[in-house]
Amino acid sequence: MGEDEKTGCDCYGFVKLFYKDWFNLELEHPIISKEGKGIERRNNCLRPFFEPLVKVETPQFGDIVLYLNHMGLPLHVGVYIGDSKVLNMSSDIGCNVVKYMDNHSKTQVAGLYRHEQVSDILFPPLP
Repeated sequence: MGEDEKTGCDCYGFVKLFYKDWFNLELEHPIISKEGKGIERRNNCLRPFFEPLVKVETPQFGDIVLYLNHMGLPLHVGVYIGDSKVLNMSSDIGCNVVKYMDNHSKTQVAGLYRHEQVSDILFPPLP
């Protein structure tokens, strides 16, 4: 969960930059936690990133897609950009667009998360 050697940015850093550019919102980058072991340590590491996020069922532009590895641990994040597409940073090919629920990702997608303030930014209340 650090910077990628090829791109200078990992998936969490990419999502953080996206949120800053599109929504002027700051997300915390996961930090390596020394607290706990195994899953507890991984959760401590990711907690600051996910604290301002709320799990949602229906995707909208800007939602964060969380992917899990084969052991059910958080592995990767991307940004839902609409039309069943996710923008993400991959160490293999850099920035790319993938289908949200293609056959490969169905078992890996853990859920969609939305920043508490994004709905107000995209759809401000009517006067």
